[in-house]
Amino acid sequence: MTGPWPGDSATVERWVRAMLVPLASGGDGITVSGLERMRVDADLAGSDLQSLTVDATPVEVRIDAASAAGHETPPPPAAAEPVTVQTRSGVLRRFRISAHPLRIERTPVDLHVEAHDVPIEWSTFAEPVDPAVPESIHAVTPKDPPSGVRGAFDVSLPTKDAVPLITGVLRPALQEAGLRLGRVSLSVDNTEDDDTEGDGIRIQARVGVRWKFIVASARLATVVEITPDAVVTVRELTVRSRHPLVALALRFVRSRLRAVVGSETDLNAELARSGTGLRIHDLHVITGERLGVAGRFSDRAVTRIGDTTRT
Repeated sequence: MTGPWPGDSATVERWVRAMLVPLASGGDGITVSGLERMRVDADLAGSDLQSLTVDATPVEVRIDAASAAGHETPPPPAAAEPVTVQTRSGVLRRFRISAHPLRIERTPVDLHVEAHDVPIEWSTFAEPVDPAVPESIHAVTPKDPPSGVRGAFDVSLPTKDAVPLITGVLRPALQEAGLRLGRVSLSVDNTEDDDTEGDGIRIQARVGVRWKFIVASARLATVVEITPDAVVTVRELTVRSRHPLVALALRFVRSRLRAVVGSETDLNAELARSGTGLRIHDLHVITGERLGVAGRFSDRAVTRIGDTTRT
């Protein structure tokens, strides 16, 4: 890619497509196909992207969990930091990626993520970061911290397809460990508990596993509370099995299971530690015919009061 960066809208669209090509390589046990049919639309005005829209509907993702977990290779040596020869500041006014649906292990997953007012930086390097991808001589990255950013996300799949997706991912990994995954059943629904601060989700699962000559099954039941501020709390947890060996093993870990009840995971605290500068709010879980999660996010300096966004 030659000429000034970012150039025009068509140049940005070509760059986005080129940056996605390595995803098809199957690295880390994940293979992505259909990228060539993905729609990318950019509207560039000077250094500002008025909009960047990616339609990932044709994309299919295959996950080889056994390859990812059982055949780990040492990480490659860290690449030298590219020499930046030019930078320009801009704003991505509206970014949207959606899929209706994309397919993960043949399971249709609806995806919608939208972000607004993202400060960005256009960079040109002395040479391509990846010699096989000439377009990698350029880059566009969000500025840190991402001041003023706000957006929303929504991910869901048919509830009836949740089990095939889970088993499709887990079965290869368990086979690598000498275990054979049997029948899996799963039910997810909202609880009717007025004491919860957010969504109370009841999950019940039955899993059959075979290891050498042992065939066993176990039942798990748990209630998880998820608040709008993205705090996940385990309210109840029981694991039972009628198989004597499995039941005996569960007795030894009973204290650990009890310790899980009442434990909290603050997703926003995790985001703060990762340095993203974003905060999740208005988070809720979707149950019924579809199973999913939806919410909003914003720069940590932004506070929402009703329908008003203030800094």
